[in-house]
Amino acid sequence: MYKLISLILCYLLIIFNDNFVLSDFIPASRWGASAIYYNNKIYYSGGYLPLFPDNWRGTAPSKEFFSLDVPPSFSIEDRSKFVWTNLSSQSTAVYPFAFSVQNLVDDKIMMFGGDFDKYLPPANTTLLWFYDFTSSTPSWVLTNTTGQPNDFISGSLVYNNDTGNVYVWAGKLSNLNTLLTGGALPEDLPTTMNIFNKNTNVWTSLNLTNAPEGRYDFTSTLLKSGIIVYIGGQLTDANGFADMSQIIMYNTTNDTWLPAMTAEGSYVPSNRARHTSVLTKDDRIIVYGGHTGTDEPVPDSLAVLDVSQIPFVWTQPNIASMSPAPRTFHTSVLIGDFMIVAFGKNGKYIASGSDDLFILDVSDPSEYTWVNTIAPQPNKTQNLIQTATVTVKSGTASNYNSI
Repeated sequence: MYKLISLILCYLLIIFNDNFVLSDFIPASRWGASAIYYNNKIYYSGGYLPLFPDNWRGTAPSKEFFSLDVPPSFSIEDRSKFVWTNLSSQSTAVYPFAFSVQNLVDDKIMMFGGDFDKYLPPANTTLLWFYDFTSSTPSWVLTNTTGQPNDFISGSLVYNNDTGNVYVWAGKLSNLNTLLTGGALPEDLPTTMNIFNKNTNVWTSLNLTNAPEGRYDFTSTLLKSGIIVYIGGQLTDANGFADMSQIIMYNTTNDTWLPAMTAEGSYVPSNRARHTSVLTKDDRIIVYGGHTGTDEPVPDSLAVLDVSQIPFVWTQPNIASMSPAPRTFHTSVLIGDFMIVAFGKNGKYIASGSDDLFILDVSDPSEYTWVNTIAPQPNKTQNLIQTATVTVKSGTASNYNSI
């Protein structure tokens, strides 16, 4: 009996030893979460969780923070081998949230704004958080800054390492109207470009006369030239969705808006919001998912914008394999030549499973393939580009020679 008890105690010690890798944590289904890729892991945070297991008729924001290991050899064929790590003990100070904007700023995740639980934060509080990977005790830390803009949801946050600045634009203000109606009036959609200096913690707000119409639930992508490309999204309630054929751009090198560009090509993607976009190493923006305005997924989930030529060119890619169920409110990250899609909704009320990950091989521009296995070359600076909205004026190719 003594030996049996000793064996049981040893077994329990092994299970609860922090150095023993054994985790039964599996994240719940969610939508409106954020995702960042850093050093062979994808870090997920926040999002709406369903109050009921079989539909989305009731939701609540989450403060969960967790990671998924993505080693150089990664497969989704046996999902029981996924290594999820619950890091929520490092996010205890964060209010439950969804639709925040995040990006990797050096070795830190910067998180701004979002749809927070309105009963928890003080009224009219604007929230800016940082998570430092280099800290010996990493956790989300609330940061005080000078000149911070008002809180918003579903906008965009882009970091340009060359300028050392963070560019926060658009989204809809988090106020009583947007909270109760879910929509937006013109005054709810700011057009100010807010620039954050990471070294001084000071914000600069630029109210430029030629700024495009405000929007939310769009995507923002930083090109190698320092140009931010904004795609899709929702405008005011009266104006509906942004025209996907019209591409708006902001030049971070001289802080100016460029004239809107009319993208060429025989194909123009369906207008959409709540989609994602990632930039490949050969200058293709891969747009995935989104909804049509009725919470139904767009019919053409995958679209590609070639930004290596002027004007930009839209193409509807050839897909060599069966596509997964479409997504909206999901996350996408690009690791090497592979885009990993997770979470989100595939209809008004249907939740996708927490382990419902999909991988798209984007290495061949002539043929895209949904695959089960990847062998990525990790790049810690590659991460999720959040969503946003657009409507713009037309310009000529000569305006874009510097892109």
